[in-house]
Amino acid sequence: MTDRAIAEGVLGCPTCGAEYPVRDGVAIFGAGTTVARNYSIPPSMDRALRVAGLLSLGTQSPGGVLLAGEWAVHADLILQLVRVPLYLVDAAPALAGDAPVARLVVDDSLPLSAGSLRGAAFDQGAASPGRLADAVRALRPGGRLIAPASLRVPPGMTELARDEDDWLAERDPLPSAHVVLGRARAAQE
Repeated sequence: MTDRAIAEGVLGCPTCGAEYPVRDGVAIFGAGTTVARNYSIPPSMDRALRVAGLLSLGTQSPGGVLLAGEWAVHADLILQLVRVPLYLVDAAPALAGDAPVARLVVDDSLPLSAGSLRGAAFDQGAASPGRLADAVRALRPGGRLIAPASLRVPPGMTELARDEDDWLAERDPLPSAHVVLGRARAAQE
C-alpha cells in the first residue's frame, strides 16, 4: 500500500471469486493485458478544459469520470480544475499528490457498475464497440460520453455535438417502471 492506494497486490471479487493483479499501482483486468501505455503527447490545458467542459465536470453531479487513452494524459490538469474521481484506462501518466485516481488496464470490457460514471472520454486507440457499450451502461442518466467521430454513437445515447475529431453524446433517461392504468369509479350523486 502507498497511502490508501494499492501499489502491488491482488483485487478479488467476493461474489465470483475472480482475482486481478495490481502492478505498479495499475489494476489489470483481462487476460493477456499486462501494462498501461505511456503516451508521448504532453499534457495540455486546452484539452483538459475541453474534456472538463464537454463532460460538465463543474457541476456537483455524483460519480467518477473515465479517461481512456490519450485523454488520461491530461488527468493532473483536470484535477486542478475540478476534484473528481478519475478512472484512467490503458494509460499510466505520472500524477501529483494524492489524486483520487484508479488506473486500469482492461480488455474489451470495463469493470464498472451501472450508473457509476458521470462522464467518459475515449480516444481512437482506446475506443471499441464493447468498451463504448460498457461505458453507456456505467453512465448515469444525463452522463456524457466523448468518442472519436469515426465511431457510431451507441444506442441509449443522444448526440449533442460533433466536430471532425470527436462527438459528444448524453445518456438517455432510463425508462420508468411499468405503470398500471385503471378506470376510475364514476362519482355517485
